[in-house]
Amino acid sequence: AVLQARDHVGGDFFLCQLGDTLFSGSPQPAAQLVEAAGRLGASVIGLEEVPPEKVGRYGIVGGAKIGDGLFRLDRLVEKPSPSAAPSRLAIAARYVLSPAIFECLERTPSGKGGEIQLTDALRLLLEREPVHGVILHARRHDIGDPIDWLRTNLALAWRDDAVRAAIEPMIREWMSRES
Repeated sequence: AVLQARDHVGGDFFLCQLGDTLFSGSPQPAAQLVEAAGRLGASVIGLEEVPPEKVGRYGIVGGAKIGDGLFRLDRLVEKPSPSAAPSRLAIAARYVLSPAIFECLERTPSGKGGEIQLTDALRLLLEREPVHGVILHARRHDIGDPIDWLRTNLALAWRDDAVRAAIEPMIREWMSRES
């Protein structure tokens, strides 16, 4: 899907936000990434520290810390085992990318599910130019599977008093029927 944006992006850096993740809180990831990319003049990947048991669910990065929450990346590993992970810093579905990513995507063979994997293309980009990572401050909500989607929707709905008042009786009723 990222490759489809090529004609719209031209030769500029661009913001890429994958649809299986939502964020709440501030600063918003887009603002953090755009600021870092502008300062560094390089691609920047949003990162989140995850517990060891979750590293196998995400692309994990390795690199040198060069500032508060800022890393110069030297390695990207897609869904490693905890023992093979270079860190616990997961790629958090938000990026500011240089236009060189398009050539890298074109050179990337299809992977799992016959799809071109962005992480594979990012590894090629890393061979060509600096890529940085920044730990995002907003809270990430995974919506990539039905349970995570439901958990996220309930958590975000619960924050709104009117919505909570509407759904709490339904939840209590369901729970009483199931006990």
